[in-house]
Order: sequence, then C-alpha cells, then structure tokens
Amino acid sequence: MGGNRCFVNEDGTFNKLIIDGELMMILHDSFGLKFYDITQQTKEYTVYESSIIASPITKNKNSIAIHWLDQTWVESNQTLKKIKKAIKAKHPKLYRMLYSLISG
Repeated sequence: MGGNRCFVNEDGTFNKLIIDGELMMILHDSFGLKFYDITQQTKEYTVYESSIIASPITKNKNSIAIHWLDQTWVESNQTLKKIKKAIKAKHPKLYRMLYSLISG
C-alpha cells in the first residue's frame, strides 16, 4: 500500500481496507475493538470511523475535518504548493471553482 492506496474504488464505493493492520491488531488485542469502520469506545479511548477525518471526496455529514492529503511535511511537495499558489494568484476564479468542486 505504501501511501498510494485509493480511498474510493473504481466502482465508486468506499475502500474500507484497514490501513495499518498492526495498529488494528493492537487495538483489537488490547482494547477489544472490532475490525469495522465504525466509531468504537473503550474505557479509555474513542476510535472514530474513517469518515470523521475524511478526504474532500469521502466526506459526509459525519465529517468534522478534511484531510487535504497535501503531504506538506515532504520537501518535494514544494512544487505542488507553488502550482497551487500560482493558480490562485493568476486565476482566482478557476482556483475557487476547483476548490468548491473538491470541498463540495
């Protein structure tokens, strides 16, 4: 998978494969969490379903934050930032239109 996994299948359905199987095994073994994409509560923690922090495409009425997947911590991503900044500066209407399409 290595960070290249699509969250939406080709048929438009949501990909519910668990990203980090090792983490899920720890949560299962230590806290009794089930392998379902639903909000689950333990005595100490709440593990939220994947739509709570969603991508612009997978957000729904339950989403409280959008993960923009910009990888801003990656230096090579500076090119993407520069492209976004240039489009926003030179073509603000296009930028707003694209932003509204992505963010719904």
